[in-house]
Amino acid sequence: NGLTDAAPALREVAFGAMEQLGATHEDEKENNERDKQELRDFREYGHKTPAELNAAERWNTRGHEPPFSHRPRLGARMVVRNSFRRLVPTLLRELNEWVTKTRSMAAQLLYYLTLYSEYWVTDQVNSMITSYVRCTEYALAEAERGDPEAKTLLTQVLLCAQTLGEFVDPATYMPLLLPGVRGELEMDLSRRCAHIEVLTAMVRGCSPSWMRPHL
Repeated sequence: NGLTDAAPALREVAFGAMEQLGATHEDEKENNERDKQELRDFREYGHKTPAELNAAERWNTRGHEPPFSHRPRLGARMVVRNSFRRLVPTLLRELNEWVTKTRSMAAQLLYYLTLYSEYWVTDQVNSMITSYVRCTEYALAEAERGDPEAKTLLTQVLLCAQTLGEFVDPATYMPLLLPGVRGELEMDLSRRCAHIEVLTAMVRGCSPSWMRPHL
C-alpha cells in the first residue's frame, strides 16, 4: 500500500492516485442511470446528517498523518467504503498476530481505512474495539519490558482508536468500554488498563458536541 510507504513523496503520490480514482468513480456513477441517483442523494442529503456534519467538522478542526492534509474526495471515500467490510476482519486478525511487524502494518492500514470510511465503520465498531483493546494490552506489557517496537505499536493502535473516536457516536462505544474502565467486569489489571487507554484515545478524537451528553 503506497499510503504506508516510508517515503513521504510516495505517500503523496498514492494519495493523489486515490483522488484520481475517486474522480473517475464519481464520473462513472454520473454516467450510469442506475448509480447516479446514489451519488446525487448523498450530495444533496448526506451532508445534512449528524454523522456527515460531524465528519466534516473533524476534518476542519483536526490534523491527520501525512498525506491526509485534507479530507479525501467523495468518490475516493466511496471506493474504500465498498471494500472496508471485506478487509477489516483480516486486518483485525493480523493486528493480534504474534509478529510485531505484522501488527504494525495492520494498524497503519486500519488507520487509513478509517480515515476514508469515516462513520461507515460504525457497524464494525464492536470487533474493532475488541481488537484494539487486545493489541493495546499486549503492547503495554511488551513496552514495559523495554521493547521499542511495542512502544511504536502502542502509539499506532491508540491512533487508530483516536481516529475511530472522531467518526463514531460515543453512544455506540461507551457501553463497550465503560464497564471495563469502571471495573464492573471480571478482568485482570492489564486488560482494564487497556480499556482505559483505548477509551481515552477515542474521547480525545471525539467532537466536544458529541461527547457533551455523556459527561
